[in-house]
Formats: sequence, structure tokens, C-alpha cells
Amino acid sequence: MRSKTFTVEEANSALPLVRRIVADVVRAYELLAEQAREYKQTRAVEDRTTEVEDRLNRLKRSMGALSEEIEAFVGELSEIGCEMKDLKTGLVDFPSLLDDRRVLLCFAMGEDRVEFWHEVTEGYAGRKPLPVTVLEE
Repeated sequence: MRSKTFTVEEANSALPLVRRIVADVVRAYELLAEQAREYKQTRAVEDRTTEVEDRLNRLKRSMGALSEEIEAFVGELSEIGCEMKDLKTGLVDFPSLLDDRRVLLCFAMGEDRVEFWHEVTEGYAGRKPLPVTVLEE
């Protein structure tokens, strides 16, 4: 199946929903990272009491649930046609065409609009501003 491609206008129209999902992803990821740090610290405790073991088990269950939640959010983004690139920063790519070649429109949480793109073989470091002619369409 060929993936959906977005115009800049279509990507920007999808942003209200994408922003909500991305905010949920970033929130869940931060909580997961926090719990993973706590799990690691708790595992390092040498005196493994029942209380410590219970805490480890609760953290494991919670991290599993958060991982599933994140997967579901990423699946929602995929259904829209875009791809989550960075769970921590909220980076999302929208497949697109620019000058008849496949590229990725790039959006980061906190930005107002989709205004950047990069080649399929590049990542965030290769972001370039969209040409003014494309933004005006």
C-alpha cells in the first residue's frame, strides 16, 4: 500500500488533532522515563524487602501500560498518515511531494504550523524552511 502524501495545507489542517496526540505521547513518554529511572534505582537496592519487590512489580505494570498507551497514540498518528519521529520532543513527519520527489514535511511540538521539510534520507538535522511559494499555496 502506498502511503498518503500531504500538501502543506493538508498537514496544517491535521495539526489540531496531531498536536493533541503528540502532547499525549510526550506526556506518557516523560512519565515512562521517570518510572524507568525509579525502577533502575529501586532494583539497585541490595536489601530486597517485600515492599521493594512490590514497588518493582507496580512500576513494571505501570511501564507496560504506558508503553501500550504510547503505541496506541503512535498508531493513531499512523492512521492519520504521519509518523512520530521523536517521543521526547514531539517530532512528527508528514510524507509529501516537493518538486515531484518524495520528502517529509517536519513538525515539532510547540511550532504553530508546518513550515519545514527534509529529504527522506535526512532527519531533523536536515530541516530546511519550505519555499515561500509552497507556503503560499
